[in-house]
Amino acid sequence: MDNIANNQNASGSIPGALENKTEKRKMSINKKILYKIAEETEYFYDRWQDEQGLEDFSDYVKSMEKIINAKEQEFLGLTQNPFKVSYIDSKTQKTVVLKPDATGISVIVK
Repeated sequence: MDNIANNQNASGSIPGALENKTEKRKMSINKKILYKIAEETEYFYDRWQDEQGLEDFSDYVKSMEKIINAKEQEFLGLTQNPFKVSYIDSKTQKTVVLKPDATGISVIVK
């Protein structure tokens, strides 16, 4: 990922939100895993923007599922429009949704 500090969530940048104590309690998901999955999500998003006429989206779904499951998280899905990935954080059992766009990645924790 080029610069994860520029990625946004509902309350600000990912690092800023995680450093804030109030937000830290709310987002007590595994940060290392979140960052790794965010990097992969951004890569797949950028690639899909370039290759969507040439590649099968189901291959992206299978690859993202392998990546998330390998990190011992529960893959929920990857959608094409809007492009977003969802998984369950094994530490908190919260659903995490990553939605990349041209400006960064929105993170939603439910």
